[in-house]
Amino acid sequence: MLLNLEEKIRKDLQKVCKKSEFARLSGFSSEFGNLTDPLFRSLWDRSQWHSRHFLTSDYLLALSESNSVRRMHFVIFKHGNEIVGKAVFQIVSYSIREGSYMAKPSVPLANLITKGLRRATSNQEVMICGNPYATGEHAFDMHPDLSPITAMSVLCKAITTISRRERAAGNPVSALVVKDFYPSSFGYAEALAQCGFKSFTVDHNMVLPLLESWTSFDDYLGDMTTKFRTKALSALRKSESLRTEIWNGEQILAHQSVINKLYKNVHDKADFRLGELRIRYFSRLVDTMGDKAIFKAYFLDEQMIGFAFSIVGDEVFEAHIVGLDYEKNRDFSLYPRMLCDFVEIAITNRSKAIVFGRTAGEIKSTMGAIGVDLKCCIRHPQRLSNLLVNLLFSYIKPTDFPVRQPFKQATEVLIRQRIDAISL
Repeated sequence: MLLNLEEKIRKDLQKVCKKSEFARLSGFSSEFGNLTDPLFRSLWDRSQWHSRHFLTSDYLLALSESNSVRRMHFVIFKHGNEIVGKAVFQIVSYSIREGSYMAKPSVPLANLITKGLRRATSNQEVMICGNPYATGEHAFDMHPDLSPITAMSVLCKAITTISRRERAAGNPVSALVVKDFYPSSFGYAEALAQCGFKSFTVDHNMVLPLLESWTSFDDYLGDMTTKFRTKALSALRKSESLRTEIWNGEQILAHQSVINKLYKNVHDKADFRLGELRIRYFSRLVDTMGDKAIFKAYFLDEQMIGFAFSIVGDEVFEAHIVGLDYEKNRDFSLYPRMLCDFVEIAITNRSKAIVFGRTAGEIKSTMGAIGVDLKCCIRHPQRLSNLLVNLLFSYIKPTDFPVRQPFKQATEVLIRQRIDAISL
């Protein structure tokens, strides 16, 4: 009989606490609160060591108020009276698309496990440490002096507390996910293995470093080879008949129905879906973040056929969410036009890099984006054993796609040099 969630994590922690570093964890504590509490929000905003706009109180309150996640938990970690970290946990529903890459007929065992996973977890909830709707390190922010083992040990203890509260409230979670880790943070993923988590590699995050010499979109195009510059210009010509508008929160809410349809066109194509955004998410962020959140609507004549939503961070520009009419996309190069617009807006805002996310790697590669490795960590201690989950995730590999090099050689060298220096 499988042990319940909190019992398994407690036993795992007891094992690792025998190790020397875990034995020195006395003095650490966790403070649970809500960002609607002014005092807790003040502490949350003070505890920041990295530039992570998806962990700001403004963003998280807007996400919470949009009802795009079922429940949220906020934790501040302390050592004595000193704040040493914070983390956000979000409870969402999830589903696996029929015929997804997780169930290829050529891998019978993976196919069988995926079908079992789909049946066992239908209408279930997953607890995510991180952001279900954004790619990157948006789970926690820890003091740089904390080692990965120490940081993840206090995180695991918080997971134990939250899962116990969820179960007591009649809402047991069926899986735990901590996402995402870049190569420089793989030590955190390795530390989580001591708490029973399985780490696995997911599709690359596509990132385009922006050169300081690019002060306009024309500068960017000028550093491309003739072949790829011609491709970009062709997409812009095919989309010339499209009209765009930047919308405020009121305009977004007034067009909820069409926006939701365009969003679901893209969302429903995903193999593994963590939650589903409510359109209020976009309006709340635009109202809360002002010109740092940009909702761009695309029209063919008077028909809205797409939208592109982006967030301008202190250094990184997030090409966050898109929705589109796939039939119009073929005829009017709608998606390539959106990518070009993302680049232009980011250059105008003097961003240091664009985070394009995980999907459509090949076309983002033609824009100059470089794939950055990512890992996630998962536990599934209830309906399926961790052994079964480990078997399934051993079959999951990053999607292969042709990698393009659209820039002239000297520019390509500069781009690849900058990728390692950017704080994502």
